[in-house]
Amino acid sequence: MDDAAEAACYLRLNDAKTTKRADGVSAEDISMTSLPALRTGKPRSEFGHVRPTNELEIPFAIIEGEEQGPCLLVTAGVHGSEFCSIEAAVQLMKTKPEEIKGTLIVLPILNVEAFHRRNIYIMPQDSKNLNRMFPGKPEGTTSEQLAHWLVTEVFPKADAYIDCHGGDLDEGLATFTIFPAGCEKSQALAAVFGIKVAVAAGGSGYTVDASHKLAISSILPEVSGNGFGTQGR
Repeated sequence: MDDAAEAACYLRLNDAKTTKRADGVSAEDISMTSLPALRTGKPRSEFGHVRPTNELEIPFAIIEGEEQGPCLLVTAGVHGSEFCSIEAAVQLMKTKPEEIKGTLIVLPILNVEAFHRRNIYIMPQDSKNLNRMFPGKPEGTTSEQLAHWLVTEVFPKADAYIDCHGGDLDEGLATFTIFPAGCEKSQALAAVFGIKVAVAAGGSGYTVDASHKLAISSILPEVSGNGFGTQGR
């Protein structure tokens, strides 16, 4: 992603702060430690910023349709320089309530400081890879606290979870999807997602393993690489 594209992506993320809710409250005034209540029974688009810890503030979007249905959680920016995944999540924030049934939660960039600094793989605050820190620790370092917040405050709200990734600035890769080994529902979700190569992953410490242990169907797609997007390629 070049400077102009990165700036445009950042501006779209910041637009969330000035978006008005349906009740007229400016999202700029909303700064909370937990996401707003879900399944309100009314169609809505709500944008704002949430504070998982005292030093972190991340943007969010909640889109709910008029009809009740499942809740899909989409995250991106676990690695702050995987720009393609962040841009995809930002685009998803434009979803309209009338286009869905149920609830869509989008956290388009979890590792905000790395995005600003163009750091690869790690959270600059503690030099740790967030995607090795799950399920986290409530009194741990920054990445451990963020992982703990996601596992305890966000993942339990979801029926399905997509953690969007893409090759980092120094990483070119072929497109594939990871799903937790032995989870048939996650494997089915990977098939529906549509990437031909799906990899059953073992081990622990990463997002979709932690969500899988909460019985949430989960996948981690890897698309693009080296900071590039996919449009026009």
